Amino acid sequence: MAIGPGRWLQSHICRPGFLELLCRYRLVLARCIRRGQWDVIGLRLGATYGWHNVSSTRTAAFSGFSNNLSASYQARSVQLFGEAGYQIDVRPARLELFAGLAYVNLSTPDFAESGGVAALRIKGNDSNTTFSTLGMRGDTQFRMGQMQATLRGTLGWRHAFGDVTPTSTNAFISGSPFPVSGVPIARNAAIVSAGLDMQISQQATLGIYYEGQFGSGEQQHGVNASLSVRF
Repeated sequence: MAIGPGRWLQSHICRPGFLELLCRYRLVLARCIRRGQWDVIGLRLGATYGWHNVSSTRTAAFSGFSNNLSASYQARSVQLFGEAGYQIDVRPARLELFAGLAYVNLSTPDFAESGGVAALRIKGNDSNTTFSTLGMRGDTQFRMGQMQATLRGTLGWRHAFGDVTPTSTNAFISGSPFPVSGVPIARNAAIVSAGLDMQISQQATLGIYYEGQFGSGEQQHGVNASLSVRF
């Protein structure tokens, strides 16, 4: 069992003339992962539990009216996942066919905004989503001048079922409840990733990675870099 160092996520939603929303999430994970390898067959099982501290501010404004509103609350998330893989040695590359299944639960409590008559009361909610993934990943090693390098890539298909559209029940302080729906998760999406690890010294490795997801009317792209140093 390992406790992660924490991670900050930040998102902005802006609607000119009406709403500006800023949320910050701090996530601390308790994680447990087990791996097994039998010749060319691999099995990986794991679970994570997350605690989220969320704070938000928004401005509701139109002609002759303006409210600066804020709220804070805590949420939790649980993820259970498993994956089986079959390795294929195609020298100088190594390939693996894999199938995975992941269950994600996100639970948020009741909370209320403060700051004016436009403040909302939001009812707590539990969402449950399951993801199945089929695909192939591979890697190969080569030299870049004096450095040892590893090129990695993944290509797969992901299907989501369960609560794929985020919803909440809101109400103004003196009004009746009304539902709000967010942007749905793509039920079917292609996933693509590529990365390059470069061993810049005996103790240090520099990595650059790309991850993409392509669904019906939806695309997500991410690029990150890492530096690992062994002591």
